Amino acid sequence: MAHKPLSIVLSVSIAIVLIAVLSLYGCSGPSNEPPTVSGGGVCVTTQFSLFVEGQSVIDAVRGDFEVFERPVAANGDNGQPYVDSAQVDDTFAQRPICVFEPPGDVGAQSSAVALVLDRSGSMGGQRIVDLKVAANLFVSQMRPQDVTEIISFSSSFTRDQVFTSDQSLLTAAINGLSAGGGTDAWTAGDAGLTDLLARTEDARALLIMSDGASSGNKEQLVANAQAVGIPIFTIGFQAPQQGEDDLRFVAENTGGEFFAPTTQQELIAAFQAVSQGVQNVYTIGWVTQMPRGQQGIVKIVYTPSDPDSEIVKGFTVPLNGEGT
Repeated sequence: MAHKPLSIVLSVSIAIVLIAVLSLYGCSGPSNEPPTVSGGGVCVTTQFSLFVEGQSVIDAVRGDFEVFERPVAANGDNGQPYVDSAQVDDTFAQRPICVFEPPGDVGAQSSAVALVLDRSGSMGGQRIVDLKVAANLFVSQMRPQDVTEIISFSSSFTRDQVFTSDQSLLTAAINGLSAGGGTDAWTAGDAGLTDLLARTEDARALLIMSDGASSGNKEQLVANAQAVGIPIFTIGFQAPQQGEDDLRFVAENTGGEFFAPTTQQELIAAFQAVSQGVQNVYTIGWVTQMPRGQQGIVKIVYTPSDPDSEIVKGFTVPLNGEGT
């Protein structure tokens, strides 16, 4: 079973963003018994945001999606972060969709977002002014049920404001940032990821904004995010090529979206796109055949209805099998 090859292969054209850890759907019976579906298998669900060319999409329908899965052993990638190839090859098997809920059908869902912001020396001058404008507008778009955390980094990181829904506290933390030092985005990102694990909001996401190439271990950050199903959005603001490549790698392989703004208005638009995305999530469920405890990869493929040309892009995330 080989899926159609991509007609358009754009690394940031479409991203399926998995927001929450996979969960069993509609379990009725003892809590230790997974919900089964007719014909065998277990229905598992996850939530995701959908982006096309950097814009949040909220009107996709069930028929626009397909779900595929495979065990990690098929490519021998146990213990390593899975690198998305934007393809569905013969090692994947298609699974039927058992649940689909578009944005708006699941009520006023809450979100928790960790903003990880660059305050290195290269962010001095207009760049940090632009960052403060964009980040403050992100905060202003929060709903009462949303919480945000501010972590800033240079050679080291600080938690400038722990998770809160108080916009005045978040604004004060953002406005207090000053530039100086080196760039270690990945260690700061790991701190934000750790903090998100303690949150119980419906949607959880990490946003890293940087203007440079970072030291540290981006592969470990990706592996950590994949293990818990938390997407990482990344913004390379006037960043060099290496910085853009690294930020793109992190976003594409955790289900996030990469943005490369060069002006204040483009930076504002990137922050606003992330805000809209995490506030408008889809729920999708599929019938898994993975043995319980087996680690696997799921790929959700989105094909727009009546596209001018076929665009297919999947996202992958490790999961622990919940089958029988």
